[in-house]
Amino acid sequence: IRELENTIESAVVLAENDTICREELPFGVRSPGNSVRKDLTLKSIERSHIQNILNMLGGNKKKAAALLGLDASTLWRKLKRYQG
Repeated sequence: IRELENTIESAVVLAENDTICREELPFGVRSPGNSVRKDLTLKSIERSHIQNILNMLGGNKKKAAALLGLDASTLWRKLKRYQG
């Protein structure tokens, strides 16, 4: 449920008008058949999503944490873990 909420919230933020276009959705949602990529891990997907949100918000970690549904301290810990 949280992933769906985040996907919808991200699409709304990225939408250029009142309609969400297919290109504004994450690849896994917009690809036909939602094929599974075995080279992706949950950690790599999470890291990429967090980075995309941060880029979209100009690096604002507080807003990113809110959009991701995370406590700010949780986001900070995840970012620190990704650096190592």
